[in-house]
Amino acid sequence: MGHPKDNFRQNGYSALPRFLDDDLRQGLLKHVLKRANDTADLTSDSQVPGTPAIYGDRTMELLLARLAPTVEAIVGLRLDPTYSYFRVYRPGDTLPKHVDRPACEISMTLSLGYEAPAPWPIWFASARSAPGATPVALELAPGDAAVYRGTEVLHWREAFIGDYAAQVFLHYVDQNGPCKEWKFDKRQALSI
Repeated sequence: MGHPKDNFRQNGYSALPRFLDDDLRQGLLKHVLKRANDTADLTSDSQVPGTPAIYGDRTMELLLARLAPTVEAIVGLRLDPTYSYFRVYRPGDTLPKHVDRPACEISMTLSLGYEAPAPWPIWFASARSAPGATPVALELAPGDAAVYRGTEVLHWREAFIGDYAAQVFLHYVDQNGPCKEWKFDKRQALSI
């Protein structure tokens, strides 16, 4: 696999192995699992109904802001953060094939951890690929990430086999792009 910046430019997505320090990852995983058990805070999630999810968690919004310069270096754009979102997937969960809404022009999915026999692949089918090209599955180990053009690249997950998989999604927009009005997801600020 080539350099992440080259892969992103060519395909619209790129794998980022060992993206998060393991101590940070473990702390975030504990935080997410604790929050997922507090049903009062959960977000209604139409993509994966019944799966614990939280929009704009303060800890994840801080991560979103702090990682912006790193993501900018990978994608080669000046970015504004829009929002963070996490899910704790359960056995049998799937993520339907989709592209994202405008606030997710540039997206990152980070594997915080899982209890499963193997990494759970996220699939990508880029409009930039040759016609008839085979979709690509990226298996993200704990601490690995993938960055992708969320509004352009079709992505999905097939049925999850395991007890849980915790993922955080960090979303950005190009400061000079067609989705720039979605900075902070049209909120006054991030919720940090």
